[in-house]
Amino acid sequence: LHAEKDLGSLTVGKQADLLTLGENPYNVDPLKLGNIPVLGTFVAGRINKNLLELEDQNGIYVIKKKAGQIKEE
Repeated sequence: LHAEKDLGSLTVGKQADLLTLGENPYNVDPLKLGNIPVLGTFVAGRINKNLLELEDQNGIYVIKKKAGQIKEE
């Protein structure tokens, strides 16, 4: 990608995709990880109120809406 100046760490000025969860995933039964409430999501460093659910996909938890479906708010 050659995007090291914009991605790769939580640093002022870089873009970040992250979410805030209602529980610590390290303290939850792995079979119940998908039940953790998503309190907020940030896409490219901006709050996104549309992505508030997790989905189990081959054991990996991913945000339901794919990056190509995200609309800027």
